[in-house]
Amino acid sequence: MSVKSGSSSTPSVLIFVKCTGGGAVGKKQSLDLPVGSTVADLKQAVRCLHPTNIVSRILFAGKMLKEDGKCLSDYGVYKECTVQLMLKKAQNDADILDAFAIKQIRERRLKRAHTEDNIQFGDALIVRLIEARNLQSDDNHNDSSNSNPYAVLQYDGQVQRGSVRKTTINPVFNETFGFFVEMLTGAPKSDALQIGIYSHNLQTQQDTSMGVVQLKLDDLPRNKQMDHFCKLDTGSGEVLLSVRRSPIVSPELAITLKKIIANQIPWTTQMLESYKISLYHFLGSSPWKLPDDDASVGANSVLSYLLDSVTKNTINLQNHRNVDKVATMLRSQRAVVTGDPACPTLYFSDLAATEKDLFDYLSQIVPNGVKSIYYNIPRVNMTDAQVAPANGLLRQAYVAIQFKNTSTAIKALLCMATNNDPKFAHLASFAPPKECDTTGVIGAGSRSLIEGFLQVNVPKEILRERRKNKKKSSFDDEAKDGDHEASASAPLSAADAVDEDKEAEAEIGEAFYVNDDQEEFPYYWCNISDATFAIYDELHSNSPLTTLSVDELSIRQSGPWTFDLIESSSNAVFNIRSLNQPLLALWRHVMLYLQDGKLSDGAQTFKDKVEHRKQNVGGVWYCHQCYLSKKTLPIFLLYSPDGHKWFADRKMLNQYVRSCLQRNQLDQISTRFTVSDLRDILSNE
Repeated sequence: MSVKSGSSSTPSVLIFVKCTGGGAVGKKQSLDLPVGSTVADLKQAVRCLHPTNIVSRILFAGKMLKEDGKCLSDYGVYKECTVQLMLKKAQNDADILDAFAIKQIRERRLKRAHTEDNIQFGDALIVRLIEARNLQSDDNHNDSSNSNPYAVLQYDGQVQRGSVRKTTINPVFNETFGFFVEMLTGAPKSDALQIGIYSHNLQTQQDTSMGVVQLKLDDLPRNKQMDHFCKLDTGSGEVLLSVRRSPIVSPELAITLKKIIANQIPWTTQMLESYKISLYHFLGSSPWKLPDDDASVGANSVLSYLLDSVTKNTINLQNHRNVDKVATMLRSQRAVVTGDPACPTLYFSDLAATEKDLFDYLSQIVPNGVKSIYYNIPRVNMTDAQVAPANGLLRQAYVAIQFKNTSTAIKALLCMATNNDPKFAHLASFAPPKECDTTGVIGAGSRSLIEGFLQVNVPKEILRERRKNKKKSSFDDEAKDGDHEASASAPLSAADAVDEDKEAEAEIGEAFYVNDDQEEFPYYWCNISDATFAIYDELHSNSPLTTLSVDELSIRQSGPWTFDLIESSSNAVFNIRSLNQPLLALWRHVMLYLQDGKLSDGAQTFKDKVEHRKQNVGGVWYCHQCYLSKKTLPIFLLYSPDGHKWFADRKMLNQYVRSCLQRNQLDQISTRFTVSDLRDILSNE
């Protein structure tokens, strides 16, 4: 089916502006701008709101919008974004906006407010059909050679049809569809979205149903991306899809959406561009890429602009307020999956890159920026568990990387998040550094069989108890700090006030895009060691959210992407999910092996671990030359102090520092190591 050309009228989108200076009080105001508007158009529209002021600076996502002729979309400004503007009073009468121009703009707005009744406002329902598993046709045959599945999605008379995937019962669709949700008296006109999977017979040209599933719109809240694992009504097979529902605030945008839907085909970038529109205009973000997106362009423009700002040092990451705001942006864009505060250490999981791949890549993007790397893979590999890797990549590694400062950690994270190489795809979070063991090196005595991020639906009783304990702990801390309240509430001195003003000037503007998604299944850091399954909601916390004995768990597989853990003593059910299906199967096999006594969780001896990595079994590990001993050692034994380009044996550094302390040679220590270095080198003391 051919793609229809776009409408002659350009659709508009709603954005918000927050103006300060020149008498403006920072109140958030709305602007309805045509798609394709430039920075100059934004300035003109803002001056209609503040005719006696001129715009001095515009900030968005930590980036200054300097080029008047550049489109707002080039800076990542899309639907319902908030832009911060700094104004100042006009010095000359010529700088004051002409009253006739203001009148014209206001008349156009008034006319738009009284749009004809046949233009309906509603919601955009955008569905990404990712894949399906274990499909079965109506004749109960699951022979993949006879199955050619495709999807048909229906909502309120709107029908969308996907492309046929030949000879498979586990199709990967990766198709995006859109629907217009008409709102009547605040409620959707139709209450369910139907997704049907059909098999196309290439010889008879007849189609048979492989299953149908319905999604209730009441289960799809606005402005939240929901990942659904849906079982088909046939009892065999399920589909994985992402859904996002977003309100439409422009009548032109509603008209354009209806025209796109009329094509009844999966969305592509080329098709949307013919309507002078993109996925951003409907959702206000880029939750996924369309199939024909340019691979050279990052999937997330906010992260790309943030990386550009960090690389060019236009964001001062020495300012703790800026760091906090950047951390908020990283969480909103899912670059990090927990709420841990930004720090120099990052934990990664679901990584396909080998230790050498990772070390070489980090040496390229942040030269001399890494202190230590703790890289590991599960004790049971996917081959032993008879699990087939996805696309030939074993995304099973979990890594703790300590950088030399927080800004370096943020830059490395942004580089990896915007990298299109699938082996660097990951889940990540800020976390405290892994401490040395009694041997003086990281992870030498680790008993973990497997670690990483999983989506866990934790019983509400456990979450309530956790919140109760946190609240009690905060009250205790406040009581301890009571003696300091008087001094803390004292007014700032003149010098302190000046410092505060300077620090405020160095801040990023408050206007950056924040995704308010509240995931149904949040990510937790999990590990299995000593026959226990531990779940951590905060990596900076030493105490897990809960710990389960593997021997007391019933393991129930409920689909390719999910399984349940049922605790026998309390009958509490923990639903475990992951989009990394092979790794999820590996977690389940590790627990089953432990229950059957097929797996020993005893720690491997330090000597055996070093020898194993020196031999580089499986081509996973990496060895690097120690600067002091000139020996080639596994990278987990090595450490790079601040201000030095080389890596050295951590145990040798430990012995050197202790000998200097015994001889009272403090000058030798202070000139070679920072406080952070000493804390890491002597952490096992």
